[in-house]
Amino acid sequence: MHEGLSEDEQPDCILLDLKMSDLSGLQIQQLLCEEHAPIVFVSGVGTISKSVNAMKSGAFDFLEKPVDADELLRVVQKALELNTAQRQRQKTVRSVGRNRACLTPREDQVMRHVITGRLNKNIADSLGITEKTVKVHRARVLKKMTVRSVAELSRLCELAGIKPADSAVEDAA
Repeated sequence: MHEGLSEDEQPDCILLDLKMSDLSGLQIQQLLCEEHAPIVFVSGVGTISKSVNAMKSGAFDFLEKPVDADELLRVVQKALELNTAQRQRQKTVRSVGRNRACLTPREDQVMRHVITGRLNKNIADSLGITEKTVKVHRARVLKKMTVRSVAELSRLCELAGIKPADSAVEDAA
């Protein structure tokens, strides 16, 4: 996202031309931070190398002028759908991070074991605690992470990049 703009002020799609007055569209693309709205280039002076550069730098699409209005609308609509999905994912990841911050270190450890699909008994053995304690931590994790099932917890953890426990490493600890 562009610094200084609130989430509501962020563009949903950026249309750029290669040839502009001060900076080229490619230069503007390079100046944007990594998390920006999808960029659609529209240009009458595009070369294969410039369009390849734009796409390698993350452009959503590259259209040559004259552009058919229906094609432009179709591409922009797809870019808007992508942007909506990306923003929802970012919102979910931030929410998971806030919820995870509420976990105690032991709850976080138990959560990382739970998302491996291991049984409470195996988790208890690995962590040197009782099965009942694992059940208590597991229930607290589900509540604090605001999920109803281990499957939902696993999906959110994967989306947020939370790694499952590596039993071999943690068993040795």
